Amino acid sequence: MRQNRTGFTLLMCFLLSVVILTCETTNVSEDNALDEEKETVMDQEQTKKKESIALLIENAPFYYLPLEEGVRIEELEEVDRVFWAAQAYLLQGTLEEAEILLTTIETTKEMQYEVMHSLALISMRRNDWKTAELRLLNLLDMNREDPDVLTNLATVYFEMETYAEAERVFKDSLKLRRDARALEGMAMVHEQNKRYVHAEELYTESISLEPENHMLYAYRGKVNALQDMFIPAIADYTRAIEINPTYAWHYLDRGRLQAELRRFEIALEDYDDFIELRSDVFIAYLYRAQIYELLLDFELARKDYEMVLSIRNDISQAHTGYGVSSFVDGLYEQALPYLHQAYEEEDYSEYAMMIGLSYYALERTNELKDFLIPVIKKLPQTDVFYIVMNLLLDSTNILGAEQRISSIEDKVDQNKGYFYIGAFYEVLGNIRLATKFYEIVYSEDGRAIFETNIARYKVDKWDVKISR
Repeated sequence: MRQNRTGFTLLMCFLLSVVILTCETTNVSEDNALDEEKETVMDQEQTKKKESIALLIENAPFYYLPLEEGVRIEELEEVDRVFWAAQAYLLQGTLEEAEILLTTIETTKEMQYEVMHSLALISMRRNDWKTAELRLLNLLDMNREDPDVLTNLATVYFEMETYAEAERVFKDSLKLRRDARALEGMAMVHEQNKRYVHAEELYTESISLEPENHMLYAYRGKVNALQDMFIPAIADYTRAIEINPTYAWHYLDRGRLQAELRRFEIALEDYDDFIELRSDVFIAYLYRAQIYELLLDFELARKDYEMVLSIRNDISQAHTGYGVSSFVDGLYEQALPYLHQAYEEEDYSEYAMMIGLSYYALERTNELKDFLIPVIKKLPQTDVFYIVMNLLLDSTNILGAEQRISSIEDKVDQNKGYFYIGAFYEVLGNIRLATKFYEIVYSEDGRAIFETNIARYKVDKWDVKISR
């Protein structure tokens, strides 16, 4: 019996060893098959990658490259072809293609430095300043006397707003080579630190090296403007426009300087030129509208404010300007929503007064009271707007209001009071008395600038002869 058990045990062990061996053989076969499959996939991927690289090289915009005469791309070594194709894409601005090509030769020893620098430039173009900084620092570890790397690193620090570091590195670069780009960068650091004279000097030096660079004239023009040297600044922007007449922003900047000198018609021409080039940008419409207001052409101002709001509906100055210009021309219904928005943003009493007068003109008494009573409660009883706003709630004491305004010592406040009494009479339809009070404001020209301008506009509009 014991022998039978022993035999059975030996048989089972044999059978089990056969099963294990079979399983092991099967597993090895499966593993080998998987390895072969992986190798096949990897080979396919590698083939696709090579084909992709070859296609990128074939389609590269080599015409961007300033290649020496006689140099033929197809005759270059493969690594060189990849590198120059990447440079072509980089110059074209197609950064992804440039990066794909460069990463394939990143470990190539003889081109490692140039490739790393190109990858740093790609990071800069993407505004990825931290990655650019790390790549440029790695380059400096390899060569601390490369002015291009130093200038790029200083530019990165400037963009990261670490201005002390930017200044230090720009200085290191300029010790090695005084080129226009490093001078421009150092000038920007001086400008940032409000050292405008030094900035102007460096921009001038950089212009001497690159006299056809329109941006350098614009940068110097900005620095001159910051020193209130408007005439030299205008000359710089004019030269920038002569070099590059299609760059819209030079017209905008020169127009603002012309407006500062109250050369409004010339400023309008510059804004027109900007809009012709960049009709999709709201800012010139806004500036032009503000000049039309100063020229008392409120209809054209409104058209430009409408253009601003059609491009950007969140520009508060346009809402305010449209509301005020509509109020001035007696378009009370369309003025109200814009004046309300202006008052919500800045609770100026002037806006509240215009809202009140608009409700009064439209005979919307309940809305007038709901709006004005809380406003009046916040004002001291001696405030000129307290006096005039109460007229809208009780017009029976207008003579008393006039007397109280005449006793105000501050001439600016007094003129504001007279202006809004004139506006009150205008809303009532009494043009004769409205003119009387507008004339008082007009005779005090310059006391209250906004009110003076509108008073002049009103009186001229009604063809009333007044003496200055």
